[in-house]
Amino acid sequence: MNNSTSKIFIAEVIGTFTLVALICGSILAGSTGLIPAIAGGLALMTMVYALGGISGGHFNPAVTLAATVSRRLNPTEMVTYWVAQLVGAFLAIVICQTLFSTSAAAAVSTPTVASATAITAEAVATFFLALTVLGVTSHQSTSRSANGLAIGATLVLGGLLIGSLTGASLNPARSIAPAIMSGDFSNLATYIIGPFVGAIVAGLVSNVLFTADSISSSNSGYNSNTNQQSRRAA
Repeated sequence: MNNSTSKIFIAEVIGTFTLVALICGSILAGSTGLIPAIAGGLALMTMVYALGGISGGHFNPAVTLAATVSRRLNPTEMVTYWVAQLVGAFLAIVICQTLFSTSAAAAVSTPTVASATAITAEAVATFFLALTVLGVTSHQSTSRSANGLAIGATLVLGGLLIGSLTGASLNPARSIAPAIMSGDFSNLATYIIGPFVGAIVAGLVSNVLFTADSISSSNSGYNSNTNQQSRRAA
């Protein structure tokens, strides 16, 4: 792992840790309603501003998949991101469970609707999140200084849209970590399939909307001209 890859890995671990800790920590602390979504949105916004220049600020396997489908990352880089994100999410759950003396089972994503409906809801909300990330990091974006705000707000809006249906995970790492800690995998497939479907569609739509020369050179991911890694945006 070269120096650039190491920095990206560390940034994704820290960012995902912060995001999952704020979301799941608020749940384990007893918060309900929109509080976890707001906490997650603020955490995501902060980490995008703090670490987006290093890794692109994914902190979400679905966003990384969208970036790969849109040809901003290659499959090997995608796996590096995924490993970092899962490490960060798992560390967050371990620490939150210790801090609040509450089982991680309380943070397990659980739908209140049928599986097909839940998968659709997660796919739709994740589509909007991933497309927002891909859009604000293109040259066609009109206000790049507002990237973090736009991305964080989209996560909160996802909570408003489908929070009552699925809890609005929109992030496989956020769902996988508490499932592993609690041993409850009963609904995990919903929270992997849904976000990944939404991410794939977002990546394909991005390929139509944002041409190769519209992607920011400092945020587009793999630089094929120099065969070096640069900042990865999703």
